[in-house]
Amino acid sequence: MIPFFGMKTRCAIRFGNALTTCHQTASIASSIPRLTNNTHHSFSHHSLCDEQQEKSRNGGSSSSRRSSGTSTGTGTSGSSTNARNTTHSYSTTVLHQTSSTVPPPSAPPPHNPHTHPATKPDPSSLPLLNFENTYSIRSTCSLLTSYAVLKSCSNPLILKHGSLLMEKAGSLATLPTKHTYYKYFVGGETVESCKHAIQELHHEGIDVVLDYSVEGLASESQAEQLASELVHSIHFSGHVNRENNQNICRFGVVKLTGIANTSLLLKLSKIVEYISCVDEASNTSAAHPPPLSKKERNSLASQLLPHSLYIPNYFLAPSKTPSFKMNNLTPDQVPRFTPDELAELDRLVVRFRSVCEACVKNGIPLLVDAEHSYYQAGIDYLAMKMNLEYAGPVDDPQAFSVIYNTYQNYLRDAKARMIHDYNFVVNECGKKFAAKLVRGAYMKHERDRAKELGLPDPINDSIDATHASYNSSVEFGLSNYKNMGLFIATHNQATLGIVTDLIVNKHHLRRNHDNIVFAQLYGMGDSLSLALAQAGFNVAKYMPYGPVSEVMPYLSRRVTENGDIFSGTAIETRRIAQELKRRIPFFRG
Repeated sequence: MIPFFGMKTRCAIRFGNALTTCHQTASIASSIPRLTNNTHHSFSHHSLCDEQQEKSRNGGSSSSRRSSGTSTGTGTSGSSTNARNTTHSYSTTVLHQTSSTVPPPSAPPPHNPHTHPATKPDPSSLPLLNFENTYSIRSTCSLLTSYAVLKSCSNPLILKHGSLLMEKAGSLATLPTKHTYYKYFVGGETVESCKHAIQELHHEGIDVVLDYSVEGLASESQAEQLASELVHSIHFSGHVNRENNQNICRFGVVKLTGIANTSLLLKLSKIVEYISCVDEASNTSAAHPPPLSKKERNSLASQLLPHSLYIPNYFLAPSKTPSFKMNNLTPDQVPRFTPDELAELDRLVVRFRSVCEACVKNGIPLLVDAEHSYYQAGIDYLAMKMNLEYAGPVDDPQAFSVIYNTYQNYLRDAKARMIHDYNFVVNECGKKFAAKLVRGAYMKHERDRAKELGLPDPINDSIDATHASYNSSVEFGLSNYKNMGLFIATHNQATLGIVTDLIVNKHHLRRNHDNIVFAQLYGMGDSLSLALAQAGFNVAKYMPYGPVSEVMPYLSRRVTENGDIFSGTAIETRRIAQELKRRIPFFRG
């Protein structure tokens, strides 16, 4: 034990020295005279949880944002950060929240998504995207900090030991991490402490999605605390929007495995998948009856699901890739909820509903994060239940969908599931629909599990198939923009070029249309975010927050992704270095 402890301590000290190099660089940078008059940017940056499949692709982004467009026709919208769109809300009833630190919400200002003030000449003449010169708006000190942090992520010591030490070294790593990676990838310890970073991004034309990034909650009491924090963060977001009279904090976000018992979600997923897909695999066999009628399937659902969750006529897409071997089971063999589990499920729904109601009161939609495929059927069902409760009607131009469920397009069935859900919500139920589109984050685990259980591989055969699925899903959303909101979360530069061209040149939509928002992770892809904002598109950063010690798992993944996964980091550092060389002739980047 003694030699091992000595080795661990020495490694931690070396790790701390490597980390503090970033902090020292920032300190040195503060003594360098500012060589431009541009707005100073915060040292913190956002993070998203979706694109880890894309690891070998494109550069990041960050940007100064749009001014409002002038027409409802061809793509418009300039780069002014002061003429921002006001929040639109379906709800007209606003209740007071109890937090003592955030003023109670008041009704968001009425907003017509097809009307925007014109404060600049017609911006349709702006080029779509320019990734190379976006950093000119940031201060030299900020650029040096960004360069140091991103460069350190490729340090062999950090790549080899950083993730382990961040999670295991405790206080030995907490202090240097707090002054380097934490400041770069996390907005702050509380929502209130994120306000400075929010405002600095706002000055660059970039919006924010506040995401409480504490992980590993084990008990129901912790789930209750997390749900309470999510409600508080949504009220805070609404307060910031009303304070600025602009939609700066665009969304709330919830990860259902954070507010639910995962074993409960697993059982719900099995039941929902059985109801939807039990007869899909072998219905032509003589040993199996013909496919169930809609009436028979509704009857089965009413038997297996609690009455409070039952959604008539809603079943998963027939093309869903199975996550369980259940097609040979009879209804009597399907696992049932015990009375205790039913009570726990009711409490989960209450927690989920409290988050949704906070969003409605503040005129803010809610992003529902994706999970492993074996939880996803249950999550999809709960998200559908909440969307039908809270979404506005399709014939109300001011209405919006409260729920943006996530579709991971590295899954073979992602697009088919999204279209299936859209048709049910819009065409059958007459409600608004919305989707968050990502590529996906669990590829290796999903493939290993499918192989081990003898299930079909749920992942696309190639990265090109994933790109095609993603781009095609976006195209579907753009074609149905009147009744569908799109949250386009991607760090793929090629995708951004394709989608922005579709928005402006094919569908002739305003660049800052309320139903279309791009997003990247805080601290990653800044040149992409800046390029989008400077070209007049809606763009947001996922801004995680939480205590330093409790967001270490999140930080360790961000550091590893930047150094080992996203080749875009190399592009990002090159673009930062180019701007620094322009300002500092002796800079060697």
